[in-house]
Amino acid sequence: MATSQELNIEILTPRIGAIIHNLDLSQPLTKDQKHALEEALYKYHVLFFRNQNLTSKQQSDVARLFGDPHV
Repeated sequence: MATSQELNIEILTPRIGAIIHNLDLSQPLTKDQKHALEEALYKYHVLFFRNQNLTSKQQSDVARLFGDPHV
């Protein structure tokens, strides 16, 4: 498991996909965490966040970290 700034990242395959561990997306993220998520998405293309309990608003807020959601 690799660590990127404050994130614990488990790489799923050499080309695509990573699981982000120990990050509670229902809580406000730090600037460093947001930056690390952007870098992880760029590097791994698909990110998985397990065991999150988010309201609809919180889920929308997380999606906005990566751009404007098109729903």
